[in-house]
Amino acid sequence: MVPAIHSSREGDAVELCLSLLPDCSGAPRGDGRGRINRARHLRTGGAWTLPDSQHSCGGA
Repeated sequence: MVPAIHSSREGDAVELCLSLLPDCSGAPRGDGRGRINRARHLRTGGAWTLPDSQHSCGGA
């Protein structure tokens, strides 16, 4: 649970930045999972860093 996300309301704006782009050279073609994003909630000022997927590229 991420409190900064749970305090969001529909329509709230966030600033989203790509923080990490993993080396997916050994993953199946087109598997781009595992990117890490940092978000800042513009209404509340809360921030969080989370991956875009439960698994990294090539993981199952």
